[in-house]
Amino acid sequence: MKYYPIHMHLHCSHEASASLNSHMSIAKSLGIEYIWTTEHDTRIGKPKGKYFSFSFPEKSLYTVLPDGVRAGFQDREENTGEYEFKENENGIALCVRAEKGEREALLFGSSGKKHSDPLFSRVTVELDSDIEIKEEGQACVEFILSAQPPTYKQARLCYVLGEFPQKKDDEPTQYLPFPKKQNGKYMFKLLEDVSEDIGGSDNALCNVNLIVKNGAEIVFRTFDFYRELEYEKTRQAQIRLAEERGRKWGVKAFVGFEVTGAGNHKNCFSTKIPVIEYAAYDYKVSNEQAVEYLQRHGATYSWNHPFTEYVKSGKDKEEIFETVVKRLIDNNVYGARLIEVGFPVGRDNFTAKDYLRLWDRLSESGIIITGYGDSDNHHAVSDGWTSGNNFCSFAGLDDDDEPTEENFIKAFRRGSLWSGNPVVMGRLSFSANGKQQGSLIRGRDVCVEFAATDMKCDGYAVCITNGKEVKRLSLKNGCVSWKWVLSCRNKYNFARVELYNDENVLVAFSNPIYLVGEDTKVEKR
Repeated sequence: MKYYPIHMHLHCSHEASASLNSHMSIAKSLGIEYIWTTEHDTRIGKPKGKYFSFSFPEKSLYTVLPDGVRAGFQDREENTGEYEFKENENGIALCVRAEKGEREALLFGSSGKKHSDPLFSRVTVELDSDIEIKEEGQACVEFILSAQPPTYKQARLCYVLGEFPQKKDDEPTQYLPFPKKQNGKYMFKLLEDVSEDIGGSDNALCNVNLIVKNGAEIVFRTFDFYRELEYEKTRQAQIRLAEERGRKWGVKAFVGFEVTGAGNHKNCFSTKIPVIEYAAYDYKVSNEQAVEYLQRHGATYSWNHPFTEYVKSGKDKEEIFETVVKRLIDNNVYGARLIEVGFPVGRDNFTAKDYLRLWDRLSESGIIITGYGDSDNHHAVSDGWTSGNNFCSFAGLDDDDEPTEENFIKAFRRGSLWSGNPVVMGRLSFSANGKQQGSLIRGRDVCVEFAATDMKCDGYAVCITNGKEVKRLSLKNGCVSWKWVLSCRNKYNFARVELYNDENVLVAFSNPIYLVGEDTKVEKR
């Protein structure tokens, strides 16, 4: 059996501090040739046409719009110009000005990044504004995009009236002349204009800067944000982009999606299944409806970060834990084939051991489900690749199997999966009577065998039987091995392994080997 590292929960094309280029470049540097992107489906599933608009309902830079979204501009301490509000029969306008030697820059944003979108959804932005510049004045509308290698700074697409700024060598910025007004407004066609030098269509529209310098004025009235693609057409555009970028970096990206608008988050790891069209449900989709949709389409999906839903419930930690255990057992984890349990530095106020304890409680109840660890990485350049919650899955494929989507999914479903820190991961093996991790064995006793070699850290291994530690072994020079007997003493029995570094941080874990009696009924997922 050959194990392939594959990051299984990455966000990129809707993010400020990530992009396909960023994730793929870091993956390549770590020797990882496969990633699975799972963008939030509620971001993929925006309606086409005008999807976000902003105008001032009151004389305030930042305000709450009728739909509850907070949106507007942020001032900066370093600004030396000024702004003021003007009101006429057409509404409120913001006047931003800078005299000679002055600079005024206001940054536009919205809560939940409601205005943000990937450029490959064919985004355009319409600005209703009047702009005036003097001899040496300069006015800019700067679209702040995504983080791009090699600097991993955010790219910028800057439209300029007046003299172009001096570009720095390491600055991922593209300067363009201002478009001409159409019907009294400026239309910025971002996808048409963006250069491959700053990442091309592998960028998200994140924020917008209005900048005036040295004798210029912008009178701002409205922003309107448009997109041409919606729902599955947007994801198909990302699939095409991932194939193109993959050829550049030598990294294969499987493009799934994360169900994020219907109860607990769920990753769909089947790339051929279309995203949920929330408009068809009037944007009100329950967890049960989403599960029915995924199962009807034959999806292999995961139950993500299982405690997140309850963080703000007001319950204490142990009460939340028992609530989640009961819910998942009573509902058979809603048919999910995988569950996220590998968070080495914890998440949502629960430790790594808490997540593994939750998984053990499922195993004790006879629920056989593949556990895996991931980064849920939205940032590429911060924790999530080389530190923090940076777990990668190592999927075990039969020697003759190619690393295809179908074969990876087969490994996910059968539990042929290690999870661990790719920076320190070596070679690991875990089997019983010749059967690999994830296997269900019937009988009275089995001999369980574990070995680790070439781990790039010292520490220790913990051998687990039925949720309890049975042996702790020293991991020296990256090597450790042990054998023990798993006996059929309970209705459901299981063994698994955890590895820690010398700072007591989880660095890897196996999936269980399960043992039951000859007549015990078990639903093998």
